[in-house]
Amino acid sequence: MATRHYGADFGADVSSDVTEAGAATGLHVNVSVVYDASSAASKLATLRCLNAISQAINEDTWPPV
Repeated sequence: MATRHYGADFGADVSSDVTEAGAATGLHVNVSVVYDASSAASKLATLRCLNAISQAINEDTWPPV
């Protein structure tokens, strides 16, 4: 099993604004992806999950309370 952490500060809009690390980044937005080779975790499945998270944020009240 491997975990990859991605982080970005508010205002980031290109991939070069994203920090990729082996531990939490401490930035405003953090996403952790846990890869388990025995699961159906593919790059496409991960991107679909991130899209679902994006939709949930769009549908949620903002700012978070």
